[in-house]
Amino acid sequence: MHAITMGCMIMAWGKTKKGILKAAIISSMIFGLVHLMAILQDPGNIHWIYFKVATVFFAFLISMCFAGLVHETNIVWLAAIMHGIIDIVIGNIGDPDKIEQIIGNWGVIESAISILVTLPLGLFGYWLIVKDFKNERLVTGI
Repeated sequence: MHAITMGCMIMAWGKTKKGILKAAIISSMIFGLVHLMAILQDPGNIHWIYFKVATVFFAFLISMCFAGLVHETNIVWLAAIMHGIIDIVIGNIGDPDKIEQIIGNWGVIESAISILVTLPLGLFGYWLIVKDFKNERLVTGI
């Protein structure tokens, strides 16, 4: 879904630094916001809400990393496989008791830590996208 959305946006906005970066950021935001839907499952559980809000930012940052990797390698499957590995490691796949163990005591501190841990991945994805455009102004006259 993310790759298709980003690809359509790049086709609409062009393969310039601005077009690709805008497509990566907006499609990553959409990818992150999709993870908010799970709050509807248990809106009264404050730990669940902290966990899901942190997951939105976590998903956005990871998605920026995925966007950068796909931009750099032209291999969508790399991002898909990484997404699967992350889901398995975090525990989103399989036993529902595992997810309960993760969010049982989830609070503001755990949410902030998860975002800070994934921030370098998001910045890495951003760097992968913009590094090829250092001399864009000279080459294209933009």
